Parts: sequence; structure tokens; C-alpha cells
Amino acid sequence: MVIEMLDHFGYPITQTIAVNLYVALLTDTGGFRHENTTPRTLEDAARLARLGADPGSIATMVYKMRPETTLKLSGLALATMRVEMDGRLAWARVNRSMLKEAGAVMAESEGIIDTLNSVAGLELAILFKEVHDSLTKISVRSRGAVDAAALCATFGGGGHIRAAGAEIERPMDETVKMVLAAAKEAILDASKQR
Repeated sequence: MVIEMLDHFGYPITQTIAVNLYVALLTDTGGFRHENTTPRTLEDAARLARLGADPGSIATMVYKMRPETTLKLSGLALATMRVEMDGRLAWARVNRSMLKEAGAVMAESEGIIDTLNSVAGLELAILFKEVHDSLTKISVRSRGAVDAAALCATFGGGGHIRAAGAEIERPMDETVKMVLAAAKEAILDASKQR
């Protein structure tokens, strides 16, 4: 959309603009792996590369340059991972004590949901993040028939069919029970509709 706008108004796409737009395309499509990767997406990416965006160095910066604290936090969170419903549901937690132990901040938990979502055969991945005693954030990813946005809307959140989130004003343990119950029901309902 931004490329179309720039073209429409006759603004040149400089190398700096090309790099930033390429980063947006790369990350929004999950490295050109998500369903929103279309021929147009790839054509735009090729155009941006011709205008000075370096795909290799950008991919390295985005996906392979994480601080040590981020990796420590990921390890701690993944150690809490549970896989249920015959491999269809995976979930994990990030709490404040993990942040302290890793020397990390909550923003460093962003990639953990994508690691959870990589479990073979998975339909739904959920990451629970403890913000404080009575606020828990959830990140949800769907690879099956469950609509992640619809699930999160139940808790006042939103997003897209494959990626969504919500902030729930409840302690972590309560939130986990409540959200997992809804997630399991959603997976079972989606199975009946196939």
C-alpha cells in the first residue's frame, strides 16, 4: 500500500525507503512464509531489492542477530512448553521472574510464539505473558481451522485469522485456565466443521 501511494504521488523510492519497506514486507510475511505472501509481495520485494534493499543482510539483521538475553528468555519460556490434544495445541509462559533471570524485557519475548508455532502437526500455539499480578497478555498463532482473531476477540483482543493477541486483566494462572479451555473448544469445534 505504501509503495502504491509513493508511486501514485510520484515520490521516488530511495535506498533508505527501499530498505525499510523491504523489512516491513519480510517481517509481515514471516520471511515470505505466511499465507499473505502473494506474487505481488514477491514482485514488490524484487523491486525493492533492485532499489538497494539487500535481502541477505536484512534477513540476517532481522532473524539472526538476537541479544543473548533474548535467547536466555526463549530457553526459559520454552522449558514451560506443553503440547496437548495429540499435538494440536502448544502453549508456554513468560513470567516476570524469567525476565529477571534472563536480564530481558518483555519485548524480547516476541519471537517465542513463532518457535511454538513451529511444532509439527500443530493447529494452535499460545504464549502467555505475565505483565503484572493482574494483567496477562496472550499471543496466538493458528495453522489450522481455528481463527486466532475470533479466539482473542472472546477476551477483548483481535488480530488476523492466523495471528492475534489480547490483554486479559487477570492473573497468569487464571488466564491460562480460561484461555486454554476456550482454545480447546475452538479446536474441537473446528474439527467438527471439516
